[in-house]
Amino acid sequence: MPSSFLRSNFLVLLSCSALSAASADYLDGGPSGWDESSWRVQTDNVMGGRSTASVSFSDGALVFAGNINLNGGGFANVRKNVSLDLTGRAGIVVEMEADALEGKAPLAMNLQLSDGRCSFSAAFAVPLATREGVVARAFLPTAAFDKRGYGNWWCDRLKLSSVRAVRFYVLYQGGPFVARIRSVSIVDRPPSIAPPAIAFTSWGEAEALLSSTIQAGVFMWNKGYRDLCIAVYRSVLESLAAAAGFEVSCSGVTKFPAHAVGNSAEQTVGMGLRLVIDDVRDALAEKKPAADELGAALDAAMGCCADEMKKCVRLAKKGRCGGWIPVKKNGALVEKWRTENHCPKSCDSCAERCADDAAFRIVKTVGGKSKKFRCAQIPNAHVRCTDMAPKKRRVREFCRASCKFCG
Repeated sequence: MPSSFLRSNFLVLLSCSALSAASADYLDGGPSGWDESSWRVQTDNVMGGRSTASVSFSDGALVFAGNINLNGGGFANVRKNVSLDLTGRAGIVVEMEADALEGKAPLAMNLQLSDGRCSFSAAFAVPLATREGVVARAFLPTAAFDKRGYGNWWCDRLKLSSVRAVRFYVLYQGGPFVARIRSVSIVDRPPSIAPPAIAFTSWGEAEALLSSTIQAGVFMWNKGYRDLCIAVYRSVLESLAAAAGFEVSCSGVTKFPAHAVGNSAEQTVGMGLRLVIDDVRDALAEKKPAADELGAALDAAMGCCADEMKKCVRLAKKGRCGGWIPVKKNGALVEKWRTENHCPKSCDSCAERCADDAAFRIVKTVGGKSKKFRCAQIPNAHVRCTDMAPKKRRVREFCRASCKFCG
């Protein structure tokens, strides 16, 4: 098993198969389609703003599109009146189509619930993917709806037993936007987690995304929407982790709570994620990694490095990081794992764990003759990453970049 990482469930974007009817109650959209006539748009025109927006329906998606004008306003929403009792429910899942990676920050949105007297919202970001149209989801726990709506200063909490309206907001992100929502559903348990696939063509492309994310996040932060800033920061870091081959979010992100209630908590989480982004930018600028070597650059910067076994600490203390760990099955030795590969945190080998061993060579018989292969040539028709090298050591333990050891 090449690697495993710290796992933690929290508000996160994910791409999976559609929710089954047994696990969710569809508020709208999904298998039965949309109640198209019940959705309407509102913009900042109500307070003298100049933003525009529209709602339409295409290929099973609610398409909320428009242009946010920051001169005199800065928001638009699409809304529907409902009659919901969310008491005892885990939360709401928004299924949407991811946006293609184009160097822009992810679109941040607020899902606002109103009980007729007070409104509270929870933030999420439309994730980025290698191509647009990839289905992704955001899980918003009921406890996450803690940000009061505009002018609701007297409100204490949302009355979950009598939700009367649902609204999707885009706020303080100037320029055109398009959000394609495929369904909104109520669930009794959090869904599984897996970020959409994404790929960068260069470290400069990753740096450009981080720069635009900071710019967008700072603007929303200064407008008082720290939750939106946090959502885009977290989403981009998740995308970077996915691009580097890490299956789950790194500890540099998961150590911060998914939802920050109150100014102090928002300050801690928002600034903490910003520091992680700054560390990533520094690592990219220093290492200038190739697109397929992001893992080596991000391991230390994002805290993606994790030991796979409890005994790693003991092995490191005994000075065995340069050795090999025997792997047995039914008492028999089946292979050996390089200690530094599987105990990167304890052995301080996070960056090296994702890189190829330049000295490695394996000999195979090709056309009746012996031929040497180095990592840059692997895998190929003659050498697989799972092949056994001498002394029961698999090729992937040496050719870690070529064999995608980090993911």
